[in-house]
Amino acid sequence: MLTLSQRRTHQKRGAAGIAQIIATAKTELAEQQEQEFAASRAAFDKRNEKIPYTPEQYKTAKVVRTVTGWHKVVRVNAKSVTVATPYSWTDRIEVARIIEVR
Repeated sequence: MLTLSQRRTHQKRGAAGIAQIIATAKTELAEQQEQEFAASRAAFDKRNEKIPYTPEQYKTAKVVRTVTGWHKVVRVNAKSVTVATPYSWTDRIEVARIIEVR
């Protein structure tokens, strides 16, 4: 916290020093956030790297993993896999969106 005399000094000088310190801090913070985002994105991409599978492996699969999680397989088609949902319907997932098969 600034004292009264420090505040008056800053006020007399037009607070140029404070504005410069704030601008420098904003730039440093933006660079740090950009680095953290890049590291987070790289970790996400590595975790969700698609593993190539054959159609036979899809047909014998019990569960498949997508970006949203693991899903129980109900039926396998040529271009998609039908998975069960906790509701009364099923969802269709394209083979290109499947990350892992078990």
